[in-house]
Amino acid sequence: SKRDLESSLQEHSSECKGYNNIQHQMEINADSFASIAISSHIQQFLEKSFGDKITKEDADETVIIFCACLLNYITSFYKDLSEIYFEEHCHPHPILRLFNVILNITYNLNNGEYIQRHKINIDAKELTKEVFNFYEVLEAKEIFSTEFTKSLNSAYKVKKEIIAHLNSLREYDTEDYYDALELWNKHIT
Repeated sequence: SKRDLESSLQEHSSECKGYNNIQHQMEINADSFASIAISSHIQQFLEKSFGDKITKEDADETVIIFCACLLNYITSFYKDLSEIYFEEHCHPHPILRLFNVILNITYNLNNGEYIQRHKINIDAKELTKEVFNFYEVLEAKEIFSTEFTKSLNSAYKVKKEIIAHLNSLREYDTEDYYDALELWNKHIT
C-alpha cells in the first residue's frame, strides 16, 4: 500500500473478517511480486544446471517441479479446497493464486535473456495442466496430503469465471497500491 506502510498480509490472520476485494487484489499482487523473484531464481538455476545444453523439456520440467511445490505451499494455508470460490474468505482460492503465479513465472522466464537466447518458449496453458497432473501424481503417492485434486474438477467447470475473476483482481488501483513489477524494478534493477 502506498498509504499505509504498516499494512501487511498474513496467511493466517486473526484480523480476517471475511471477503475484502482490496485484500484479495493485494494478495494477488504480493504473489505476483514473489513470482517475479522466483522466476529470476529459476532462470539462475536453469543456467547453472544446464548451461548451453538446456532443452525445452529441461526448462518445462524444472518449472513444473517448482510450481507443484509452490502449489503445495499455497494449499497448506486452506482447510477446504474442494469448492472454488471467488468473493469469499480472506485470500483468493489456491487455483487463482497458482494460475497467477504460473502466468507471471512463464512471462518473466520467456522474457529473460537466458531462455530467449536458447529460443525456448514456456507455454503457460500447457504448463498449468502439467503442474496439476504432476501434483495429482504426488497426491496419489501420498507425497502431498492436501487433497487439492478434488478442487480440480470444480475448477474445470468454472475455468472461464476463474480467468475473468483473476483478471479483475490483477486490475487494482495503482494510485493507492504499488504494482509488483514497479517495486521489483525499483529495488532490484
